[in-house]
Amino acid sequence: MKRVRSLLCLLLIPVLLAACSSTPPPVTPALRQELAQHMLAARAAERQGRWLSAIAKWQSAQQTAQLLDDWAAQGTARLSQAQLQMRIEGYAAAAKLLVELQPNTLYPEEQQAMAALLRARLSLLGAGGDAALELARAEAYCRSHACSWQAAITNLHARLHLRAAEPVQALALAQDLAAHAELAPAERSHALRTAAEALLLLGRLAEARSSLLAALAIDRELAEPRWLQDDYRLLIRIAEAEGDTALATEARLRLGSLCAALPGAACAGS
Repeated sequence: MKRVRSLLCLLLIPVLLAACSSTPPPVTPALRQELAQHMLAARAAERQGRWLSAIAKWQSAQQTAQLLDDWAAQGTARLSQAQLQMRIEGYAAAAKLLVELQPNTLYPEEQQAMAALLRARLSLLGAGGDAALELARAEAYCRSHACSWQAAITNLHARLHLRAAEPVQALALAQDLAAHAELAPAERSHALRTAAEALLLLGRLAEARSSLLAALAIDRELAEPRWLQDDYRLLIRIAEAEGDTALATEARLRLGSLCAALPGAACAGS
């Protein structure tokens, strides 16, 4: 028995020595853990459609990132908050968040370009600023870097043509984009809606209705109430131009129901 114990001791000694000499695993600093938790919570709230909760959690993430002197994380938090503010029509709040990213080279170049793209969208929503200039800034980045926003840029160019009363150019861009088989559903929806508006302005009413109904089907699948509001407002215009009173009445009823559940400036005058 003594011999067995001696052998066991001899076997355990190298194990104990190895344990003592091994480097302990690195410990993630508390603030880094806190930042990761805020970001995870913010993204979870976004997935659940809890926009105000997500904004609050991104604000916490931004503050923690500031304490860490982590500008990339700050940029992520600011961009996320801005996009969420745009969802709930908080355009002034979104603009304030995005201004910080423009002159500040401490933020990654990609984030500055994304901020320019969002400012272009805000401008087209009537929040002021120079949409064409901001779009050019985003486009310049995409010319020299791998960029996943080219479809969004094209859609915004088409909207700029509509704003400039150039429906032919808007239609050409939107239809060409919508024809791409691998286009993301959200961008396809925007392209089809823009094409429908351009077709309406050109008096091609049957085509306008067809294009808009295709966008409407996508937006129902995506469950995007704000986009459905845009669809029904445009459908009312198309139906009225066609003299289709029944369709216009139905579209108004649907829009009214959406606005009752999701009030805001987008429903003003509906």
